[in-house]
Amino acid sequence: MQMKRAAKQAVLRAAKASGYFRRLGRSLWRRDRALILAWHGVSLRDEHEWNPYLFISPEFLDARLTTIRENGYTIIGLDEAVRGLARGSLPERSVVLTFDDGYYNFYSHAVPVLKKHGAPATVYLTTYYVDNNRPVPYLSVSYLLWRKREAGIVRVTALPGFESANISDPDVRQAIHKAFVHHADSNRLTAEEKNALLGRLARDLGIDIDRFSLEERIMNLMTPDQVATLPESGVVSVDLHTHRHRVPLNESLFSREIIDNQTRITSMTGISSDHFCYPSGVWAHQMLPWLKQNGVRSATTCIHGLAAVGDNPLLLPRFLDHTNTSAVEFEAWLCGFAQRLPSPHKTTAATA
Repeated sequence: MQMKRAAKQAVLRAAKASGYFRRLGRSLWRRDRALILAWHGVSLRDEHEWNPYLFISPEFLDARLTTIRENGYTIIGLDEAVRGLARGSLPERSVVLTFDDGYYNFYSHAVPVLKKHGAPATVYLTTYYVDNNRPVPYLSVSYLLWRKREAGIVRVTALPGFESANISDPDVRQAIHKAFVHHADSNRLTAEEKNALLGRLARDLGIDIDRFSLEERIMNLMTPDQVATLPESGVVSVDLHTHRHRVPLNESLFSREIIDNQTRITSMTGISSDHFCYPSGVWAHQMLPWLKQNGVRSATTCIHGLAAVGDNPLLLPRFLDHTNTSAVEFEAWLCGFAQRLPSPHKTTAATA
């Protein structure tokens, strides 16, 4: 795997050195396309070290926006991109910035960087954990176990079977996380019950769950008041990601997710949302008319690629950038060269 990655990086470096990145970035082919970038969280502490695929550092984001500007690309808002794709009138070398979920860290650490660069961005907000502002349980379990990884042997009372768990072992941490998810799902725990279970596990690990939740806010989403300030930033639009971060294969339940999400976002921002992102990239073709019926004009996926004029606006590809993406690979996606290389993210649609 490392040899394949090294070979790929060598190909990208050679293409860049030859001037191909620059020529492709200024081509008519690239002008008819927009690169929609996707990120999730921006670290408050060390989250990018724990999960480099979900979290980037503020410095990383700043460097990415600098790279975009210095290479002559144009950062545009999602709404402008959707209109440009429909009309065939995109600005040259268009790039769109999106953030999924709506973590508190977006408000505290991403927005200042976006303002610094004058860069418009969309945050796709899932609203349940905005209203019920506690740490997202499943992510929190994994992160807290990782944070206490130097503790060695721990007696876990919150879950059976881990009375003497060596949490220095990644496999043991994964087993505890899996047991937590299985217990919560099989017993259909409510959000309050999941958070209570998380609190018991935190006590087993010697972590103050109230401090983690109320002060650190590492795995919390934004509060309603914080969401309400985003339109005033001049750089952020708030759009749809379902209310409960799920996409049911039932029309009425699916529509309820969209309506609840729309209603909550409008109540907080005073602005109606009509752009959508499939949670976890899960989609199915029967969802497309359901989205249209609920007034949704665009929907982004987790399929890697550049969005082109004429693409279905309800199945727009993105590039999910992350901490382990090299600088040259990022530049290859900016110009579109990376789209021409084999990628499982590009060739396989995520379906329900």
